[in-house]
Amino acid sequence: MLEHEDVLQVQNNMANLTQRIERMHWELGQLLQETQESNGQLQALTRHFLNTEAHNRLNEVLAEVQTQMESGQEKIDELVQTMKKLSRTQFKANTLNEAKDQQLSETIALLREMLAKREEIQNARKEEEQQRQATLQARARVQLAADFLPVLDGIELALEHGMPAPEQNHQPLEQPQPSSGFFRKLFGGKHHPEHEPQQQTPQSVASEVSDAIADWLHGLEIVRERCVRLLEQEHIRRIPDLNESFDPHLHVALEVEERTDVPENTIVKVLRKGYTHQDRVLRYAEVIVAKAPQQKEDL
Repeated sequence: MLEHEDVLQVQNNMANLTQRIERMHWELGQLLQETQESNGQLQALTRHFLNTEAHNRLNEVLAEVQTQMESGQEKIDELVQTMKKLSRTQFKANTLNEAKDQQLSETIALLREMLAKREEIQNARKEEEQQRQATLQARARVQLAADFLPVLDGIELALEHGMPAPEQNHQPLEQPQPSSGFFRKLFGGKHHPEHEPQQQTPQSVASEVSDAIADWLHGLEIVRERCVRLLEQEHIRRIPDLNESFDPHLHVALEVEERTDVPENTIVKVLRKGYTHQDRVLRYAEVIVAKAPQQKEDL
């Protein structure tokens, strides 16, 4: 058995060796073929380099190429110099443009600032003019109201003196005498009692007069109230006076009166009313002030 196995192993080894030898022969054939091809290329190169005409032509071509390269280098140098000059010129132009743009921007900003200030000044002037006009109008209204105060005084004086008039008008009146008929006698007319107007009694006349005066006083009261409201709309107020303490900043004492029923320096009568406009006195109140009676010295 061992011998048979050895024989098989030897056969296998021989087969492997045979395959390797065949492989080596094939590789040697390939190498030989490549060597032959390389020798052909080498011979072609050798013939090419050993050819004097081709070598001279190659040198001429190389010289021409060298000349063209030198000429091209000069042109390149000229182009480089030109580009440098253009770059400097462009840089200067860019710098100048930037400076111009900056100046233009600064000028525009300055103009805008000037326009804004001008508009601000115009608005301030307009506002100042409006305030001035408003102040002048307010002063004119106040002055007109101040000039109107005597009219209000007259209305209040008429109301003050007219209040007791209706009661006084109820006093009996004398019976009016009938007309003597002068024109009737002159022109010869006849007397017709039935055509004469009916005579009114004194009581009816007094009642009509009283009603007319009452209506007139009522109308005056309405006018006074409207005048007071107009004054209040202009911030004109009446100065407190009656039964108030005397204030030299608001009142003018025209008289003094000895009184025991009120404290000293109390206003007991108002001769003319005073008015203020906000914090300013338009007209001082003219008053009578109470003072304590002097004590009589014992003799």
